[in-house]
Amino acid sequence: MKKICMDKIFTFLLAGLLLFGAASGTASAFNLAGNTYNVTKGQLSNTTVIVEEYSFGQGPPTLIGSYTNTSNATGYFNVQNIPDTQSSNFKIILRHFNATTGNLDYIGQSLPTFPYFETAQLANGTPVDFYLKQGGTINLTATNGTYPQTFNYMVKDTRLGYPIVENFTTEVSNVTIYLPADRNYSIMIYPNRSFPVSFDLSSSLLNSTYDYVANVSFNTSNTLRKVSGYANLSDGSSNFNDLKIIAYLMEPGNMIFQDYPLPYNMSQWCQYDGCAGDVYNATTGYYNITLPGAAMTANILLFATAKNATDEYYGIFRNVSLDYSEEAVTNFNFTLQPLLGDETNISINNAGGGGEGPSTVNVTTKKLSFSLKNSSGADINNAHVEVEVDYSAYNGSAFNWMADVTPTNSGQFSIPAISANINKINIYTQGSAPLKTSKTAAQLATSPVRINLSAFNPGAINISEGPPPIFIDMLKSTPLCDVPNPQAGCSLFPQQQDMSDFNPFKIVVGGGKISLRMRSNFNNITVHYKNVDMLASGPPDALFDSNATQSQNGSSMEHARRFGSMGPEIYDEVLIGIPLASGVNANNVSVKFGKLYNENWGEVWNSSAGNTTGDLPSDYSAFNLSFFNPGGMQCSTINQNAACYVSIADRMVWVTIPHFSGVDTTVSGTSGNFTATLNSTALAGNKANLNFTLKDTANTTSWYNFTFQDGFDAANAIINSTINGTQDPQSWNSGNFAALYVNVSASDPAAVANFSTNQYINISNITVPSSAGNYTINVTTSNSLMASLNYTVITYGANLTVDSNARTTTTSTNATYTLTLQNNGSVTDTYNLTIDNPGVATTAALNISGNITLASNAVQTLLLNVTNTTVGTFRVNVTARSNNEQASSDT
Repeated sequence: MKKICMDKIFTFLLAGLLLFGAASGTASAFNLAGNTYNVTKGQLSNTTVIVEEYSFGQGPPTLIGSYTNTSNATGYFNVQNIPDTQSSNFKIILRHFNATTGNLDYIGQSLPTFPYFETAQLANGTPVDFYLKQGGTINLTATNGTYPQTFNYMVKDTRLGYPIVENFTTEVSNVTIYLPADRNYSIMIYPNRSFPVSFDLSSSLLNSTYDYVANVSFNTSNTLRKVSGYANLSDGSSNFNDLKIIAYLMEPGNMIFQDYPLPYNMSQWCQYDGCAGDVYNATTGYYNITLPGAAMTANILLFATAKNATDEYYGIFRNVSLDYSEEAVTNFNFTLQPLLGDETNISINNAGGGGEGPSTVNVTTKKLSFSLKNSSGADINNAHVEVEVDYSAYNGSAFNWMADVTPTNSGQFSIPAISANINKINIYTQGSAPLKTSKTAAQLATSPVRINLSAFNPGAINISEGPPPIFIDMLKSTPLCDVPNPQAGCSLFPQQQDMSDFNPFKIVVGGGKISLRMRSNFNNITVHYKNVDMLASGPPDALFDSNATQSQNGSSMEHARRFGSMGPEIYDEVLIGIPLASGVNANNVSVKFGKLYNENWGEVWNSSAGNTTGDLPSDYSAFNLSFFNPGGMQCSTINQNAACYVSIADRMVWVTIPHFSGVDTTVSGTSGNFTATLNSTALAGNKANLNFTLKDTANTTSWYNFTFQDGFDAANAIINSTINGTQDPQSWNSGNFAALYVNVSASDPAAVANFSTNQYINISNITVPSSAGNYTINVTTSNSLMASLNYTVITYGANLTVDSNARTTTTSTNATYTLTLQNNGSVTDTYNLTIDNPGVATTAALNISGNITLASNAVQTLLLNVTNTTVGTFRVNVTARSNNEQASSDT
């Protein structure tokens, strides 16, 4: 059984990016020039660049030509004489192989085939900068348990959900596939005269431990399994006029492609005695059918559908996993629910055909239609749709429908559905921003269900306001660039672009990790999407609200802005910048999420209405729950990688969250001027001595409370204080402390700490966390003022490796060893190198003398020469020892 090219949607998913540019005029041929780099923009010479030319017809694409060039010493290449065939499509492939091992080490991103005009556009203007990442090699083979098996194959990037490598033209017995190593893949093979077999390949299997090579051998052995049970209504009744079970192969990621059901009536394939066709008793609801079982397990989704005498349709979905066994599965029962939508037929290949029956069977059931419209109300005729359903509350299963909308569908797609909420619908289409939406059971009651998509036009939530001026920047996605204030050189544009100038095509095609930043020039709200997967569907959309509210309560000022976005999570996380209101003390800011909204700005969670973190929608499970506390999350003023950070210089509050959905955000501060400072580093797991300097320019204070993150232990702390210039005053109590807090308070109400006076508190004998990192210590006063202090816990470490433990040479000729020293501590360290030469070899010397200073994770290559004037075996030890911590060494 073969499946023909299911999801050729790659090209139109990127086409939205092409709306910003136009192709050049025609010529007899064109050239594609570019530069090849690694992810840090190191030049990659000897990179093989291939441009494949394809023709598209009714069947799979046909390769009709291949054009190649190799990059020179600077990484520059020029693939010449590419045919000017406007009906052709072109695929760009970049691979770099290690000169020593011959193995793939770098590869370009997995690009779709581009139509001629888009490919020719890449040839215009400056050469394209292509960034290659770590490559992975997948070797596929298959056997039927005894003998090699030929097969077709398809590989999908699970994040994208559609094929990036496939072969349905020629069956192979083995194949080598080159792919980026940092992605997760699902591999499906279609063996000759056998059922498809799948395997999930995680990026964790394509790593340095395995030399970025994965050998996947499929066992295609399969058998036929009997599955039986009852399909009844929730009250246990049946008495149907018709009952059928439709089987779908559940692909990795629980993906279901409804256009490809498994054959109907596979019982006709049985070879053993007593085997008969599939059995259905619509009156009792009993069924007995045959399904494939496989050595690598067949995951199958069953759609039970029935119709009663009044033409009411019912259905439900359950998945079953069948291994290689002949044991029957019994009592696999369905609880049917009313189906939504309109009557339709599902056409299925008939296993009992070929002279014994029709070649196809039509199963009559109901499907619910969805209509996609653009901002002008016109049909959207090219789209890829993912519908995530969860019917577990109805004794059903959770899975994802995959549907494609083509020009012949008039902007519609349809799926079987029951009256249950659909929590997520992802839509990717050309000409519109990607959309993540949901539908309640009530919204599904009328068919077709309309879904409106917007063009990529960042603007206000209140559409009537019109889009404010938006500035856009694309940046390298690195730890130094994915921060509130990126370093110089992060931008991939010569300057920030306004919407009229936005043309990311060459940058997106070039690959590399890209982040997208949008800033409203109206109010300076900024949205920074980290590591955007723009190949999936173009840039995400962002919405800004120019409305702001301010309230004052005593010494507190609150400034709230509602912000939001619509679009699937095609990025790692999002960084949001919110201007801080005037009058708010930037040293004491917290952020609270008070309301959550759906894509139509309907409220779905409200803390003021009594909702708690236990009521949060599932989409917010990955959020830091501190944002939803009554007091919100206290923001750091030091660590710009913190989940909440205040940039004091430009008075911006920055919040990092997993995805950008509708959130009502309150930024709170106080009018006090309480400040605190702290010595900032300690060695992980050790005892530390913390010296705090505290000052409030407006209020007297009767106590200070110090709270620590998990990992600290202040249970045996020793506290010394200097209050109003008096060391350890008897009127202040320093004995109230536990593992995660220390409280220093005045025992005499008259002995308060004066305002505008430096107060000093020393906390010693406190154990700091055993892991390196930046930790927050909060200091609170009796006036409810808080200062968040960053405390850095560091580690020192050395890792010294050698390319070989032994070498052979002749007398007086050096045996040269290559040593690699890595600083595996968390901070810059200086190392002292010593050589131990117990055998007194004539020569035992390094090419570098003196101390070596390395940044964290940096490496230094060393050469050790060893020889002797006479024959013998000589052992030489080299030790690298940290000057900052003698215990950190390696030999």
